[in-house]
Amino acid sequence: MELFKICPTCNTKNDIGCFICDMCMADISSVSQDNKTIAVASNIKKIIKLINEDVVLEIEDGDIVGREYIGKEDLNNISSISRRHALFSYDKKNWYIEDLKSTNGIYINEIKIQINSKIQIKHNDKISLSLKFSAIINIVE
Repeated sequence: MELFKICPTCNTKNDIGCFICDMCMADISSVSQDNKTIAVASNIKKIIKLINEDVVLEIEDGDIVGREYIGKEDLNNISSISRRHALFSYDKKNWYIEDLKSTNGIYINEIKIQINSKIQIKHNDKISLSLKFSAIINIVE
């Protein structure tokens, strides 16, 4: 069972022997099992990132991406993206995307997926929500 210190400032997973957080440089020397800030690796929150030249969207299991959900600040001006465009889900080892009856569909590596079908996505897949927005999937471990 692999243990990690979870930074109380930024929630980054750090090696158990660290005294300073790798991400934010916060002092994590007092993090211990007593105050329950050490976590087993399987309990770490899983996220993926959609990365393009202008935007990085962080997505968790169950998140919806669209003009009125995750990414609304960056996607609101792209009318070809639906208000509820895509649902992202995680099943303990794989990430999936589902088209929520969007107007212009979802393309994974330039192949259109069917509405309401759950498609597995992988690290470095290219996702397109419209001609005006595409990104590379970065699965964060």
